[in-house]
Amino acid sequence: MNINRGWLMGIATYFLMGINPPLSKWLIDNGMSPSSLLTFRFVIGALIFFIAFIVSNLAEPKEGEKPLDKRGFWFATLAGLLNGINLITYFTSFNYLSASLASVMTGGIYLVATLFLLPFLGERLTGLKLLRLGLGLAGIYFLINPAGNSNVNFEGIVFITVASLTYTLQMIVVQYYLQNYNMWRIAQILVVSASILPICYWLFLGFQDGGLNTFIPGPVGWFFVLTLAFFSTFIARWTQFSAVTSIGSAEMALLSPLGTAVILIVAFFLLDEWLSPTEWLGTLFVILGVALAGFAPKPKLATAT
Repeated sequence: MNINRGWLMGIATYFLMGINPPLSKWLIDNGMSPSSLLTFRFVIGALIFFIAFIVSNLAEPKEGEKPLDKRGFWFATLAGLLNGINLITYFTSFNYLSASLASVMTGGIYLVATLFLLPFLGERLTGLKLLRLGLGLAGIYFLINPAGNSNVNFEGIVFITVASLTYTLQMIVVQYYLQNYNMWRIAQILVVSASILPICYWLFLGFQDGGLNTFIPGPVGWFFVLTLAFFSTFIARWTQFSAVTSIGSAEMALLSPLGTAVILIVAFFLLDEWLSPTEWLGTLFVILGVALAGFAPKPKLATAT
């Protein structure tokens, strides 16, 4: 895949995933449990993958792609399990944070963690990346606002931090070990393995409560769940992993504020959420990092030998 197509895939990813937090927050606010939401979304998403592969050749290796082997399968499974932890902790954070604030904080921590970890794998940390890292750190500071932001509490910060770090590790695994495989097949394995922990958590809560929670808030709720399964799980996983194997985890992290902008717009209209002036300042610092992407040279990706 060429670099320009990789950038387009990255931008498409954040538009497709930008609907995820506001729609999920609406479902949770209207009575759907986070565990049942994740279970239904990922089970339906996995079924879409299986159906698509039956009726098409999407999962067949194309020119230059390696056939799936044990190494690829297990690293894709590892990435999926990391994604499962990310999903549970991220959606649990909605009990403590607004969808807008959770998404912006996740993007900031993901940005910082990615730029910190990649040099240990041999990817050069340039002055431009350091500048963008500084903007990310400044954004996180103003978003958390330790001087007295009543919208953020300790539990929310813990869940968001775990969610961001596991998401970062997942993306690095995809870039470092899965770059040469068919991304439709990798996305399917990741979605199936990512569903394991949410399903187990859902079953555990059902055992505790004496019955499984299967509530979905009406026709609108079903529409939102199906939308999340198709766009944010089926399509977005493919665009996401295709982009990260082309432009790399660092550039995907530095593009993530585009998704934040989509989330803020959807959350404003759907949930009537709005950030405080200090939180907007933090968001501005994070978004400035994206503007500097136009000055970045062609990325030289760290990969396993």
